[in-house]
Amino acid sequence: MISFAVYGFYISQFEIRVIPPTAKVEDQSVFLYDYKMAFDVYSHLSSGSGNVLSIAEEAKKARLNFVLISDTNSYYDLDTDKYLSDVGMLSGAKVYDGARQFIYYSPTNKNFFKKTAKDFAQDTNALIVESHQITQPYELSRLTEAKFDGLEVLNFKSIAQKSWKESRLSTIWSILYYPFNPRLALTRLYKEPSAEIAIFDQLSQLKKVSFFVGAEATARAIPFADWLVKFPSYEMSFNIASQHVFLTSELTGDISNDTQKVLTALKRGHSYVAFDALGDATGFESYITENRKKIFTGEDIAFTKNLRLYYKLPAEPIPFYEVVLYKNGQRIDHLNTFEGLFPIDSPGVYRLQVRLSPTFPLPDATKWITWVYTNNFYVNPR
Repeated sequence: MISFAVYGFYISQFEIRVIPPTAKVEDQSVFLYDYKMAFDVYSHLSSGSGNVLSIAEEAKKARLNFVLISDTNSYYDLDTDKYLSDVGMLSGAKVYDGARQFIYYSPTNKNFFKKTAKDFAQDTNALIVESHQITQPYELSRLTEAKFDGLEVLNFKSIAQKSWKESRLSTIWSILYYPFNPRLALTRLYKEPSAEIAIFDQLSQLKKVSFFVGAEATARAIPFADWLVKFPSYEMSFNIASQHVFLTSELTGDISNDTQKVLTALKRGHSYVAFDALGDATGFESYITENRKKIFTGEDIAFTKNLRLYYKLPAEPIPFYEVVLYKNGQRIDHLNTFEGLFPIDSPGVYRLQVRLSPTFPLPDATKWITWVYTNNFYVNPR
């Protein structure tokens, strides 16, 4: 017990530092505004433990701008979108359609009563994100036939369950020192979902699709009858990873106007996913340049010899890192500078991953973890 207490004290003091705390992001973009949001969040109306107000307060602590509530009990009309505690609370739902499930969100259509799953699946004006089925892998043939805007590639409930199956000892170890350092305990369980990423890359060559992360936040992983352990808390779930949305203009504070901006950006693929447990990625930039023209993620561009893929990290990372360029799912190039340009030499579907190698406390060691996943750039033949 004394040894465990000493180790717990050591763990409680440990912090993964990706960017120096005093680092300032200089030369911030004047044409891109970065906002953070969480997807796949459940309230007390379905499997969650908190009401919308308490979730908003937890989201504010995690410095989120938006939260998409996706309760599974969709037999009632949805609540209106609203700002609570300076956080935009978006009212959506998890919809089941046979073997398929997806997250549905529309700023205007909140009427679920007497509507079927197919009615929502055919709503082209809404955001539809194909949701991860925890116990079943994605099937490429089914995904090719369905219509949706994005694929939930990362889902942290799925990652936790895979960790339990692969190494129960490691998972139990994380649970034991969770009270000392919750962020570190959850971060060390992360393993890249290579199968889901491979499906995403294959699908991207057949149709336009965006990369999404699902928090699967309920704050009730350990229920005992009427007693509840809020593990992990909403705030901690929000601190692990988030969807960063690129907007070309600032939010106005008017919920109807702001939600339309966010919806448009997400449907067009103007976003990236960040593993925020390693550090806040706000300020990351990525776009394709052609002379003075800028093409953002999710957009099409005709191939020319002048294309360059530009990126810039918020600051110079402390651990060793690499920015990797993928084409059609294959790694083709990398750079080890916090700002750079990749030449685009042929048509294809391109994206970036920013990978870091932080050092974890014993019994772990240094390992590679992806910090940022961009959405796709679609470079088409002329």
